[in-house]
Amino acid sequence: MEADISKIDKNFAGEEIASEGMKFYPVRDPRFSIHGLFRPYELPRFQRMPDDVASAVNENVRALYIHTAGGRIRFRTDSERIFLRAVMPHIARHDHMPKTGSSCFDLYADGRY
Repeated sequence: MEADISKIDKNFAGEEIASEGMKFYPVRDPRFSIHGLFRPYELPRFQRMPDDVASAVNENVRALYIHTAGGRIRFRTDSERIFLRAVMPHIARHDHMPKTGSSCFDLYADGRY
């Protein structure tokens, strides 16, 4: 039986969010500036480099080329709240690391985390 962690730590308590009035924009929208990631239009995922380049490098680099750590998406907004909706085609599972360390997003605003 799985414990409800929000009963142990209130920081894990979720907030019910109504989507009414929200506007979601696709990441390819010109309002976003994508850095450090490559996305071939025929594939639904981002990656660090094109497939042909990945096939020409050593196996250690090739093993990580679909991992998007370090990619950045920049934008400006005057919104008081920001929501992110993402599809993650692969979630790494490591015995030594929580999912938040391998499958997450960070948000920085005005240079602050």
